[in-house]
Amino acid sequence: MREFNVIPHGAGKNFLGAIQTVIKGKEKVHHIENLIKDNNLFDAIYAPFHFNPNFYDRTTWNQDEALMIWERCLNKRYETNKAKREVINLCNDFFKGTQHLDFSLPGISQYGIICLMNSVEQRAELDRLAHIKHKIKWEDDPHRYVRCQTIHTWEHTNITSYKADFVYDYSSVFHELDQRVITEIIERTEETFKVESPITIADVTSLIAKYNRRNHEILENE
Repeated sequence: MREFNVIPHGAGKNFLGAIQTVIKGKEKVHHIENLIKDNNLFDAIYAPFHFNPNFYDRTTWNQDEALMIWERCLNKRYETNKAKREVINLCNDFFKGTQHLDFSLPGISQYGIICLMNSVEQRAELDRLAHIKHKIKWEDDPHRYVRCQTIHTWEHTNITSYKADFVYDYSSVFHELDQRVITEIIERTEETFKVESPITIADVTSLIAKYNRRNHEILENE
């Protein structure tokens, strides 16, 4: 089910979508650099990262309800089998559209893209970063870190049962600037979409490095 991707909150899914727009030749590097310098926020500007040529950003499927049901189950406030049935029923009602989930769901084992987190701390840091960018106080919700712990445990317990077209580690892309992974992102984008003006690996790597540095500045200055 390529329509489902798992990219955690704050992990740059819209930024990588912007990178794909640059790769396709539909956006200029300097414009992305200006957005990075501004608030480094790409939500609602670019479609999220995906390799599905039939991407739809809207659907009748209630993603928020499915996530809420499963999160309640993970927090022991909902019976497991009942939660699984309800999530699957919601998925069965889904007709078309690409969904970016904050975490994986039972009943969905096949994904288009999965972004792996190294630790609870990394997930929590990115969750906090997203809140800062949207001008929401992360510290005002005392349950956010516990939520990150619960979800991280669920992901790593079940990760071996998942199948995905493309899996990458957040740190390998944004912290280590792994050329192998970045090259694969570029090549897969070129294979999936019509590319009018191919961009160099150096240009893409530079944008990712600038985005990551700006994220650190935002976290440090909060």
